[in-house]
Amino acid sequence: MHRLIEGLWRSHGFTALLVTHDVQEAVALADRVVLIEDGRIALDERIDLPRPRVHGDARFAALETRILDRVLQKPESEQASGLPSWPGVPATGLRWAI
Repeated sequence: MHRLIEGLWRSHGFTALLVTHDVQEAVALADRVVLIEDGRIALDERIDLPRPRVHGDARFAALETRILDRVLQKPESEQASGLPSWPGVPATGLRWAI
């Protein structure tokens, strides 16, 4: 699927919005990764890597790690109150979209 999307993008040069929970997929396909947490932009990371992207590349791994580290942080609202944002639902710190 990744090859198909990237091939279409190279051929037609369109703009696309991809919603995923897979950080590796986001780094592989995106020019920009936006992390939305509790309805707010928590991270806006430009992905400035040459295409095609190489998953084993050190820069690819560094971006993936930086984004995952941010995803795994507790949301600011949860840190401030010490309580989950949704009572009755376990607070995992993973309420996010990429």
